[in-house]
Amino acid sequence: MGNCRHCHKSAGWLRSVHKDCTDKFEQGKALIASLVDDAIANVEAVPSFYDQARVVASKHFLSESDIETLLLQGFGRAVDEALDDELLCEEEEANLFKALQALNISPSKLDADGTSDKLRKGYALRELFSRRLPEPVDYQVRLPLNFQKSERPVWHFEAVKYYEMKTKREFVGASQGISIRLARGLYYRTGSFRGRPVETTSLEHVDTGLLAFTNKHIYFAGAKKSFRIAYAKVVSFTPYSDGLGLHRDAANAKPQVFVTADGWFTYNLAVNLSEMSGENNGIPPVAGNRLRP
Repeated sequence: MGNCRHCHKSAGWLRSVHKDCTDKFEQGKALIASLVDDAIANVEAVPSFYDQARVVASKHFLSESDIETLLLQGFGRAVDEALDDELLCEEEEANLFKALQALNISPSKLDADGTSDKLRKGYALRELFSRRLPEPVDYQVRLPLNFQKSERPVWHFEAVKYYEMKTKREFVGASQGISIRLARGLYYRTGSFRGRPVETTSLEHVDTGLLAFTNKHIYFAGAKKSFRIAYAKVVSFTPYSDGLGLHRDAANAKPQVFVTADGWFTYNLAVNLSEMSGENNGIPPVAGNRLRP
């Protein structure tokens, strides 16, 4: 006989929960989620939020950790809603941070589920679309890059897989032919040929490392390969669902691909920084280039 994990009373043979208790538990989660949404939308509702949430929790088998989880989920929903139009406007950002402080939500908890990252990305793109350089993310470690004078870091990704387009040539249809002995130590080979050359092109993983964007360059620093690329040397950017491809203006240049896990953000970051770099060099500006996800 097992006990119900909600009410802790006997649940019956080979059972661990009562259906009525489960229904009550889910109802409580929905009620607290609604309280969270109200508190985030209206900061004036925050003072009574925790008292109301605890009353609901006591009646619906929820714990303090359940309240915290629902609070973080609700804030994540609010951030997603603010970013639904692709940008985080200043008013939306101010309201979200007001709610964040009022509800005493730990920033480290937001880092754990990626919400902080979404907020930073929304802020960065808003500034770039407005033709302003965003303040760099507060790096916890010094980036292993040698920036030039007056160069400002804007964003960086870690554990980025770097690929290069490689061309391989092989011969198909080759034959060894037949060796005929003419005399002692003398042979004649017939029908021997190498076949025809066939080239195959594919992306090959070269290295994994740090990818950084500044107002002047794109940097990559890996264990085996490190380089920087000036925006003026990039002929084109190619957006991918999980990364960014680029083609440089150089002899024998081949496509290069960086897998960042967020292709939409990476593309918009690179293109707008490139355009701003060009504007600073006297090249006519292009209206905020944005690729929709």
